[in-house]
Amino acid sequence: MIKKVLKDKRGVAAVEMAIVLPLLLLIVGGVIDFGFYFWYKQTLTWASRVGAREATVQVLAWDGNTAGAIKAKVVEAVKDGCGKDISADNVTIDPETPVLGGEVTVTVTMPFNYMFLGFAGFSIDSLTGQTTMLCEPDYNI
Repeated sequence: MIKKVLKDKRGVAAVEMAIVLPLLLLIVGGVIDFGFYFWYKQTLTWASRVGAREATVQVLAWDGNTAGAIKAKVVEAVKDGCGKDISADNVTIDPETPVLGGEVTVTVTMPFNYMFLGFAGFSIDSLTGQTTMLCEPDYNI
């Protein structure tokens, strides 16, 4: 009777699947999470480039409303890039009033939470995209 029970192979596949499935799901979830991470990171970098370029173009006509308009363009670029809504408070322009010949840095931050890897203890508070450009004169005016 014991030999018959030991030779019985029924249920072996179910036990193997129960052992392997959690690891497989963690790997697939990690791939998905890192895909979102890199997509959002690339979007923030692109949006900061949009803002920095706009700041360098507008440097000669800078007034009190220019920074707000640039921040709105950056917020719109993030929404177009990944569909996430961020506020203008997540965008910083340094210096607040760029000067011709100086540098302007635009930084964009966005909260980020892992969907699958969060259960495994991985966490990132926020993602950041940053671009610095030189405010050069436009000689084609």
